[in-house]
Amino acid sequence: MPNGSSQGSVGKAQVVAMTRAQLSIALAIVAVYLGVALALAFTARPQNDEAIYANPGYNLVHSGKMGTTLYSLPGYLPLSLAQRTYLQPPLYFLLTAGIFRILGFGLAQVRLLSVVFGLACLCSWYLIIRSLTRSVAPALLAAALISVDYFFLLGASHGRMDIMCAGLGSAGLAVYVHWRDKNLAGAVFGGNLLAGLALLTHPGGIVWAAGILLAMVMLDGRLLSIKLLALGALPYLIAGACWGIYIAQDVHAFREQMNATLIVNQNSFDYSHLSHWRWLAYLEQEILTRYAAPFGLLGGGSLAGRAKIVVLAVYLAGVFGILLITRLRNTRGLLWLSLSFIAGFLLLAETSPSKFNYYLPHTTIMMAACAATFLYKVFEPPRWPMILAAVAILAVIQLGGAAALTMRDDYHRDFLPEVRAIEQKSVPGSTVMSQAEFWFGLSQDRMVLVDPTLGFYTGLRPDVFVVDAEFRDLHQSTRRSNPPSFNHAEGVLRQSILIYTDRDTQIYSAGPSAAK
Repeated sequence: MPNGSSQGSVGKAQVVAMTRAQLSIALAIVAVYLGVALALAFTARPQNDEAIYANPGYNLVHSGKMGTTLYSLPGYLPLSLAQRTYLQPPLYFLLTAGIFRILGFGLAQVRLLSVVFGLACLCSWYLIIRSLTRSVAPALLAAALISVDYFFLLGASHGRMDIMCAGLGSAGLAVYVHWRDKNLAGAVFGGNLLAGLALLTHPGGIVWAAGILLAMVMLDGRLLSIKLLALGALPYLIAGACWGIYIAQDVHAFREQMNATLIVNQNSFDYSHLSHWRWLAYLEQEILTRYAAPFGLLGGGSLAGRAKIVVLAVYLAGVFGILLITRLRNTRGLLWLSLSFIAGFLLLAETSPSKFNYYLPHTTIMMAACAATFLYKVFEPPRWPMILAAVAILAVIQLGGAAALTMRDDYHRDFLPEVRAIEQKSVPGSTVMSQAEFWFGLSQDRMVLVDPTLGFYTGLRPDVFVVDAEFRDLHQSTRRSNPPSFNHAEGVLRQSILIYTDRDTQIYSAGPSAAK
């Protein structure tokens, strides 16, 4: 990978054009990303969140209401959810509605949307690092490390809104960093507009908005004026107004759903053994649950899972290497890059009670970019044997994990046979109580409801229901907390017939109506 540039970091030096060899490397990076992301997208079993967040867009197309109709369980999520969905900001729901109207409904459609925004992330970070370093080589290196990041690939191959949010936010950073020398006002407005759209997609957009604000202060603080600050704030006011108009349609439902969501998220994690100070407990839980566990630091798991410790070590070496080495720290663009990760990490830690690892791309993308620029800049001239060895090690560890998931092929091996078993033992119009994921396979002619009480609250009787690990956990939790609900579900189980079983899942026919 040729050097191809001067060493300035933020100045207005001419960027050397990409050579033919570098273009070939760029195309190879894109090909690897698309190949792995698409392989995962077409072999991974659907996840509940994918169905839950695709449901409002589907309903908007078919009924004109942007509600979520997969839940009918009072006391878990509010009934207002069926009319309007306030679990997340609405942009993702609106975009998926458009996709379904144009391309039809399906799991592939929502996953391909994530693949596209993942590609936007790669292109954006190539542009960001190229603009900061005035060099093609470290920009390609950053794109390469991001393209093989395990958690980025997982996000880009699944139908949640996280990668759409990260793609819009990354594009906002790219617009600001690339345009700031040519048109600072346009960079301020354009960058913050995209960050505002990221916030309208998911609250994780706060990471990207903070990155742009930090860039404005660190890279152009002397040039900022009241006018420019107002121009930067305008997109957020517009985004807030759009969100507010939707909220105003049913403020009570918004409050009801937000409260229920916070309770569900907080109850998903145990903070009892952590500090009694909320902010410190959130930070401890962030480190333990979002980083230590997924990167193999807590022990257990496979050797491949524990090998991710190496990935995290290289990432953190990049972040803190920039801060600790004076020559790198004195380069404003690199310092901004490192501090942007730290700011994003702290914001996610303190504002999000949900510590699931699907938020990791918001920070691993930045860590990978830090690692790439650190590896390139720490020695002058760059030591390519060391750099390429590091890239190869990270790629083998992370792509090995992605390859294992692809070869396992849970979609074809487990999910589709389960869907076929339900279809064979039920008729169109039947009620299926299961995890939300089955909605992708059954939504066209059967009603899928998430109800582990098997109709205790609603009085609905399932024709077919699915018992898996999550159902068993929820069911057993009611043994003491809600004995009538537990006894009702036990009664339905005793009266039902087992029609299918595999490694983790049993499917039951609950009555004669299921075999019509």
